[in-house]
Amino acid sequence: MKKLLVMFLILVGCATTQQPPSVCDNKPDSVICQVAAKVGQTPEQMAQVLKIANITALMNDVYTAQEAAAFVADLQAFVKTCRETQATYATVISYVVLRYNKLPPKVQIAFLLLQTVAGVQVEGLNDRPLTDDDYDMLEYHLNQQMQIITPFLFA
Repeated sequence: MKKLLVMFLILVGCATTQQPPSVCDNKPDSVICQVAAKVGQTPEQMAQVLKIANITALMNDVYTAQEAAAFVADLQAFVKTCRETQATYATVISYVVLRYNKLPPKVQIAFLLLQTVAGVQVEGLNDRPLTDDDYDMLEYHLNQQMQIITPFLFA
């Protein structure tokens, strides 16, 4: 049953041939949107892959829901602090990489995309503070991840 659900999610993601509108269509100053464009993706596409990776990892006992929730909660708190201090893209990425590198190897493999995205350097953006739109996107994505994790907490 678990493998069937995962295959369904992958097929649904692959079946989408037409690009829906992106949050970036109206956010030209967003650092996240500029980084996503650099890798030829939209934030929505990257978020979808991370959601599928999270569901797959949870369903296959790569880590516990409690571990996943703690990881996301830590990132949520960090993002809140960053918003208050107007942190740069480099600061946020450095923290995510630090947290990623502390994960067990089997969890790192499940989230290999994080390593790829976190390694993207965009000239002129590394020292630029993230915009409110960037923080809104990060908070939305982390809330979505927590919604994925929550049912596993009670399973």
